[in-house]
Amino acid sequence: MLKITSNHDKYVIECWLRLHNRLMGASFVIIGWPDKDSSKKNIDAICRDDSGSLIAIEHTLIQPFEGEKADTARFMRTLVSLENHGDLLQKGYTISASQPVGAIPTGLDWKQIADELLRQLTSVLPTLAEGSSSVTIKGANWTVDLRISKTRTEQNSPGRVLTARAWPGDPRPELILKALKEKIPKLSAYAVARKILLFERDAIAGTTESQFEQLTENPALDLKGPKITLCPTLPFSREEMVRILAAADQYKEEMPSHGIENGRRIRGLVLLLRYSGMRIGDGVNFSTDRLEGNKRSEWTCAPLPRHVRC
Repeated sequence: MLKITSNHDKYVIECWLRLHNRLMGASFVIIGWPDKDSSKKNIDAICRDDSGSLIAIEHTLIQPFEGEKADTARFMRTLVSLENHGDLLQKGYTISASQPVGAIPTGLDWKQIADELLRQLTSVLPTLAEGSSSVTIKGANWTVDLRISKTRTEQNSPGRVLTARAWPGDPRPELILKALKEKIPKLSAYAVARKILLFERDAIAGTTESQFEQLTENPALDLKGPKITLCPTLPFSREEMVRILAAADQYKEEMPSHGIENGRRIRGLVLLLRYSGMRIGDGVNFSTDRLEGNKRSEWTCAPLPRHVRC
């Protein structure tokens, strides 16, 4: 599994989210990129729609084979650097040179390998017949086996030299499992209803689908449900109630037209909620004709002080 640049991560996630919204008629937008802090194991993106629903998204790039990133770096600095090199071009021919994955060992000077490949191929390629040939290039302490394909093209064509790597075959589900082992705990840490893991395949060759088909069990079973810790609803303290009632009195002073009347209503509503325990919706719809003595009637009873009833 390869962690790619954050800009590419963002591009893929934004493209997927636009497609998801269009297909599902949704309105999700990205509200954060938690993985900006590389020192912590965070998801890549958190999204929210108009109703407040959240989606946690993690993106990962599946390599076509184990060690693909390191092998690509060596391949680009050695054989690929010779692509369409003037010393290798043959008029009227297209030449394709491919090497196996892992052909360039570690601990060697890539520039020296490229120079030696160029030196030997310059003399070898003109001697090859049309079709496919095997060529072994030997250096001081390394050997690279190449597969050369030579094809005739138009007579006046200046020629082309192409390079490639031989596909090592389907890596089976190991790379998928490795990615899941790293990514699922990051998604599990987020207490949201929906969690999306985006797999991107980093090659045309091979099939991520076939790797999933070879899994013996569903790895998503390790994805734990959200753990939501509910904070208890606590009553206002005496100090908080004093400040709330003071704000109601201040309202009467700051609103010149109906400030006194509305301030009295606000203060009455606050006191009613405080002493009756009613919800704010019930308190707003409550009328004095539902009082019996100093208690509110119907299904429950709660004593109300005189200054509240008045």
